[in-house]
Amino acid sequence: MNNNVGPCQLCNRDDLEKFEIANSSVLWLCHECELYQYGKIVDEDAYAAEYHSGYERHRKQKIRTASIRLNRAAALMDQSATQPPRLLDVGCSVGATLEAAKQFGWEGLGVDVSQDAVDFCIEEGLNAQKVDGLKLPFADNSFDIVCNWHVVEHVEDVRETLAEWNRVIKPGGLLVMETPDAASPKVRKLGPSYRKFWAPEHTYTFTF
Repeated sequence: MNNNVGPCQLCNRDDLEKFEIANSSVLWLCHECELYQYGKIVDEDAYAAEYHSGYERHRKQKIRTASIRLNRAAALMDQSATQPPRLLDVGCSVGATLEAAKQFGWEGLGVDVSQDAVDFCIEEGLNAQKVDGLKLPFADNSFDIVCNWHVVEHVEDVRETLAEWNRVIKPGGLLVMETPDAASPKVRKLGPSYRKFWAPEHTYTFTF
């Protein structure tokens, strides 16, 4: 066990194995629950304009994907509500989900650690603001739905992050999210050589 990391954050097992992606990053794998954890937090500059450039090029497709996601979420929401849902998109990037929410007639607000991403959203006429770290600048029970797509694998502490997201959701509201799955056949087969999967800014990788 390396002194730089603690026990497994999920099952508390203390014999984690070093999982190294050559010339990229290091995670620590628990063989009991298969949680990859204790990745290094990258500097905020890693999420500057270049990080989002591919998202900008494929933004129209991402808006279509976001619409599918929100349709699925809408089916789970309170159908008796008289007001449009209020949505928070954590890690809003170039605003694909915010744009889809706008098309649905929902009230959407995005947050991101990247000022470049927030500026792009604002230029597109979307409501977004920069946040620093874990704390969300919103009151308890502020949103009907909190969504995040490929965000939870970047955070410093997943338990505290989930608790903070839950704090701002109204009673009966939804938390919807997506994250990479290390149990997928391709990842199982290629392991650390599948460099596209093991992004250096990921502090966690989950298995399902």
